Amino acid sequence: MVKVRATNVSRLRGIRIKELGRLANPGEIFEVSENRVDVLLGKNAFNAKFIDVVESAKPGDIKEVEPKKEKVVEKPKEEPIPVPTDPTIKPMSTEEPVKKTTKKRTKKVEK
Repeated sequence: MVKVRATNVSRLRGIRIKELGRLANPGEIFEVSENRVDVLLGKNAFNAKFIDVVESAKPGDIKEVEPKKEKVVEKPKEEPIPVPTDPTIKPMSTEEPVKKTTKKRTKKVEK
């Protein structure tokens, strides 16, 4: 990571700095990766210098940290609920469709 200072160019052009997720204020100090420094120093579509380098990290100073692994908790499998069978209940027959009732339309009586 490299410490850099924002110039007023990004504010004037309305360019959001990816690492900040917003517009950088002129003179604001923040850290960017070494790959990003070249882009922000002028190798971009605008050919504009958005930052000044304040401090660059030496390869021995950077400590790589492994991301923490989240524990995955598996849910126990649920057994299906048994359906009670009652001899008094008849099974539904699906052979005949249900008849729909319709409202009878009446003619309007003119007075």
